[in-house]
Amino acid sequence: MDLEKTILYVGLNAPKDERILHCPLIKITPRPLHEAEIQAAYAEIEKYSHLIFTSKSAVKIFFDYLEHLKKKVSNKKLIAVGKATAQAIALREAPVFLTAQEETAEGILTELNKLSLKQTYFFWPHSALSRPLIAEYFIANNIRYKECIFYDTDPITPAILPDLNQIKEIIFTSPSTVDAFINAYGKIPWKKTLTTLGPITETHLKKYSHSNPA
Repeated sequence: MDLEKTILYVGLNAPKDERILHCPLIKITPRPLHEAEIQAAYAEIEKYSHLIFTSKSAVKIFFDYLEHLKKKVSNKKLIAVGKATAQAIALREAPVFLTAQEETAEGILTELNKLSLKQTYFFWPHSALSRPLIAEYFIANNIRYKECIFYDTDPITPAILPDLNQIKEIIFTSPSTVDAFINAYGKIPWKKTLTTLGPITETHLKKYSHSNPA
């Protein structure tokens, strides 16, 4: 192992940094396009006023399927959970209407509260692990919406795991990466620098501090 690789990044897309050892411990599995729920979602594509994207994976799968079906999202207002997701949308040459300042579902709801939501129809493609906060908001406020599971996030364990003895920092990108790390290594090494991307991941990691203190 390169002695300069002192940061372990266990998410999907690692930033370019010579110190980073990229070892993804999760994989994204798209749900098949032929699934009835996904077919029904695209059948309504002309009717949606807003599209909500809460991950880069959702952006990729949604637009890949959209292209396959030869459909477009013209005249739709696209909402992104954060800058990285907004950049993924922009790479598809689609305009981003709104980017949440706080990169969480709560951040999206904060932005929606600033808008007039009369005669709107939202579509939210997401992971099977997504929290139901956005759907609950629409239901509570009697806002028309459709949600659809587009992909699953599953843990993976490489045949050879990186040796943590030379690792000084571990970067967790989502709650699922925390769970996958424990699945692979058995416990969290609390004495190392543990970096979490976003408050939801931080809260999820802290839950293990009581059951796995060492």
